[in-house]
Amino acid sequence: DEDAKTLYFSMIRDLLATIVSPKGELDQVSKAYLLDASFLAYEKYHTQTNIDTVVEALLDMDEKQKITSGKSDQRITDLVTLFKEYMTSGMNGKYFNEPSLIDPNVKLIVLELGSIDANEDLVRSVLFSLINHISQRMYLSDRSLQKMCIIDEAWALLTSENKMASKFIEKGFLIGLNGIITFPPSHKASEGRSTEQHDELIKNTPLDKLLLETDAPYLAP
Repeated sequence: DEDAKTLYFSMIRDLLATIVSPKGELDQVSKAYLLDASFLAYEKYHTQTNIDTVVEALLDMDEKQKITSGKSDQRITDLVTLFKEYMTSGMNGKYFNEPSLIDPNVKLIVLELGSIDANEDLVRSVLFSLINHISQRMYLSDRSLQKMCIIDEAWALLTSENKMASKFIEKGFLIGLNGIITFPPSHKASEGRSTEQHDELIKNTPLDKLLLETDAPYLAP
């Protein structure tokens, strides 16, 4: 129905916005362009829609704008530029343009992202992509089945200034904490963890969304 369709494309728009701007929020016009482009790409390619086809739609929109107004919108040009590394020919294209290997029928799925740890922006984009994908799978599958999604070390995603990336907490996810949050700043820094990021996450998470990890009693506070 129309409501489901609107929800689906708004999720795709938010995912695309996080990919091109993992550390900050896009302006409203840019987000509107992403929404239109994702819809146009899906209308043309259906299940074959990927980053490449969204970029194609953006370029088509830009051409039409040139015809009607005589000039391009720099925001479309910027979006296309930001998408380049995530296209099939880009250095990170393999993470966003190949068919998903997540089988919704298996009982346990473990996804390891250690190979991309060095690229924080890529980790954030991949995590948010997985969150969207898993959320859709959970929503569309049998509602009578109990389901659980655990995302380890997702605090890097949540401490971003990108508000869309933290919205998934509102969808029922919880934040797991352990005794390390009580360590002094010098200890956190020695482990390569940002004190500001930890403090920001804890302060901005409602109490009913916090969960103590199972190893919490055994970590020295």
